[in-house]
Amino acid sequence: RRCVQETDINVQGNGWDRNLTKNREFVMKMVNVIKPMSSKRAGIYTNAKNWEKIMGLDCESFNDVRLWYVHHDGKQDHNDFKAFGGWTTPNVKQYTGHKDLCENKVNLSLIHISEPTRPLYISYAVFCLKKKT
Repeated sequence: RRCVQETDINVQGNGWDRNLTKNREFVMKMVNVIKPMSSKRAGIYTNAKNWEKIMGLDCESFNDVRLWYVHHDGKQDHNDFKAFGGWTTPNVKQYTGHKDLCENKVNLSLIHISEPTRPLYISYAVFCLKKKT
């Protein structure tokens, strides 16, 4: 039985190789490992700036993978999205990062669900509540 619903590969930050080919090979290996374990799809968590630096803007090998892009503009829409890496539309946008809610830091994201049964944008935050001792 499969437990993993969705897994996103974080393609941003430091620690990546300067060699774009090595980075592409690594991400491809990760996607190929995740796909058989996930009942949904593997995803990429990045933005155009990080994608260019880590993978190269000419890398379009992952456009069949779900895109969760990061743009902390506070807007709950995808109007700011500009195509990159072969993606023409995103699946998720993280529009606010490290927002204080109930004494917790959370990230707020907008998900576009394209299934015919739920064709609406959904804004959500996921965080853990801690019991005070």
